[in-house]
Amino acid sequence: MQYKAYVDGSAGPEASKYGYLMYLGDNKEPFASGRFRAPKGTTNNQAEFMALSSLLKHALALMHREEKNNLIVFSDSELLIKGVSGEYNIKKEHLARTLDEIKHNLDALRKMANCEVSIQWIEGSHNPAHRVAYARQPETKKVKSRKSNSTKARKGELDAVMDWGNYADYRLYEEGIYAV
Repeated sequence: MQYKAYVDGSAGPEASKYGYLMYLGDNKEPFASGRFRAPKGTTNNQAEFMALSSLLKHALALMHREEKNNLIVFSDSELLIKGVSGEYNIKKEHLARTLDEIKHNLDALRKMANCEVSIQWIEGSHNPAHRVAYARQPETKKVKSRKSNSTKARKGELDAVMDWGNYADYRLYEEGIYAV
């Protein structure tokens, strides 16, 4: 199966947001998406990295190993793209942690979902995920962890809040966070 996805993140004084849109084949409508709000003080770069990390987890939950999968991810963040490829050495601890998570999920996609992933640059004005990350948050519902029944995801690193209008079924397999 051929997948195409777009990721974006934004930071502001009131809230930082990030999100993604994922398309199957040449479909014009996304079949999966996510929009999240990160804690106050999250940087723009952190939001960009968090968007890719969330997308990869969702992709892993959706893809089937029996099929050969191909995922092309588009981002307008040079730091994200070159950090993942190894061209840039990411030194900031908060970004390095998320980058390690991204690399772990890329490896898991290759092994568990038989998926090759490429990440490419796209002009910000042509990135459809831009409207997801920069849009005002509508009415939201907190994600609860089925393991701890806590509203904190990622061991307290971010308080994930999602717009349930974007998709019906979202699974973060690794942390056991479900929203259905």
